[in-house]
Amino acid sequence: MRRLAWHYRQEAPGAGGSLNASVDQSDRRRTALRDVGELAGVQYLRGVAAIMVLIYHVPVQLGRMGYAGPWPAGLAGGVDIFYVISGFIMWVTTVGRPQDTPLTFWRRRILRIVPLYWAVTGFVTAVMLVSPGLLQSSRFDLAHVAASFLFVGYSHPLTHMIEPVVIPGWTLNHEMFFYLLFGLFLLVPASWRFAGMIATLALLVLLGSISRQAPDSVGGFYTSGMLLEFGLGVAVGVIATRGAGLARLSSATGWAMLAIGAAGVMMLPQVVALPRLLASGLPSALLLAGLLVVEAHQGLFRSALLHALGDASYSIYLSHMITLSATSQLWRALGLATDLRALALYALLSIAISVAAGCLLYLFVEKPLSRRLGRQQRLHAGLATA
Repeated sequence: MRRLAWHYRQEAPGAGGSLNASVDQSDRRRTALRDVGELAGVQYLRGVAAIMVLIYHVPVQLGRMGYAGPWPAGLAGGVDIFYVISGFIMWVTTVGRPQDTPLTFWRRRILRIVPLYWAVTGFVTAVMLVSPGLLQSSRFDLAHVAASFLFVGYSHPLTHMIEPVVIPGWTLNHEMFFYLLFGLFLLVPASWRFAGMIATLALLVLLGSISRQAPDSVGGFYTSGMLLEFGLGVAVGVIATRGAGLARLSSATGWAMLAIGAAGVMMLPQVVALPRLLASGLPSALLLAGLLVVEAHQGLFRSALLHALGDASYSIYLSHMITLSATSQLWRALGLATDLRALALYALLSIAISVAAGCLLYLFVEKPLSRRLGRQQRLHAGLATA
């Protein structure tokens, strides 16, 4: 059995950075990573997760055109996949890097997350002020806007859920909270970091359960069981970076894990009443782990399309509800049909347009921002070293 030593860095565009791997010098057999220098499976999975969330939100617009039929609830699991991937990436990009401090870690995450999010939030805020009638689920509230820019959980003035101006950004509020905790644990000896992180997340969830925090309250938001999904991703990262890690498992086992995890994400929320951590979080972790095993055995196919979607996943995720709303309003303004066939056509077109819009946002906004800020960060690091 091959023995792999994984090494990671955060450089390439994408929601969580690039994951590079190299084979231990004791085993010259190379992995499927030799061509692109990154864990392509994680990149693909990010793109798939973004599309899942996009498709999950299509019925919001279909409902405005009279559709009240079924829709796959498991598509919401795209968010859970994102959480698990985030925990995984945060672990593998910091393990074995004693030079990382909370400040350097937070700076990287801020440079990665904030610019595009602020740009999209600023755009929606401007529309609220200039032409509020164009927005179907937003209303200007200064405190809400300020909380959105600061990644602080705050009740939405219309939905009354803990959602920012850019509604999908509620997950980024969780992400930033996790980054805050994770950065603090960089001060803890590496041998205690994993246990401390998991214990802290579990304690928060336990406190929320004991105090019976309402899910739509600020207290409920910051003690949600979904926070433990970051911990599941960290656990996958710990296993992948210790010894032979996941590579000791066979390719067949990896494929089985991948298939069971994918089926669980899509099916469990619809067939059994379980907490989201169990119904979507655990299958997401199994899916990610299986993907890593398959890739370690060079069993993963190459897909330029999935790789491109992974690159653009953050832009697609942030912009898709804006694009879906615009396509829905245009469809109705043109007086187009709303029978079942017409709505099926609308769903397909709106998905394609939303993906295309997200890719354009990535190419012309996110990618240039990332390059410019990346150069500034390297310059800052060079000056600090000098």
